[in-house]
Amino acid sequence: MPENCIESRVINLVALMITHVFCCRNEDPICWFMHRHFVRYALSDKYKPADVIYYFFGAYMSLKVNHVIRVFIPIYEDPHWYLVIVDLTSRRLILLDSLPCVEKYQQRKRNVIKVETYLEAMLDDHIFYDYKSKIIDCSTF
Repeated sequence: MPENCIESRVINLVALMITHVFCCRNEDPICWFMHRHFVRYALSDKYKPADVIYYFFGAYMSLKVNHVIRVFIPIYEDPHWYLVIVDLTSRRLILLDSLPCVEKYQQRKRNVIKVETYLEAMLDDHIFYDYKSKIIDCSTF
């Protein structure tokens, strides 16, 4: 993982800034912009979603999941970044890859599915819902 990489820090900063803009406007974020560590947790077998939810909650994820349209998740594979967009309204997973590679396509696809499954497990937590909210089920994408 590119711990000291400038791109990594810029991605995290932009994610925080965009989320902060919504908060300053007193609006519920319609998009979540995830920190690069989200993928590290999602692709590892060491971290359960319930154990890391509060790391992302508030800074990157809001309480109002029923208002969220898309979740943007950057993924790093040395030396390349690609982006996964979980579109909750159209129920699609979108992979944006500026450097597609036939040899790495299947691994990237598996990573996308694993990240999406991890996000769904996080969204199972009751803190994202009030009594009127519909539970998000990403596995039907």
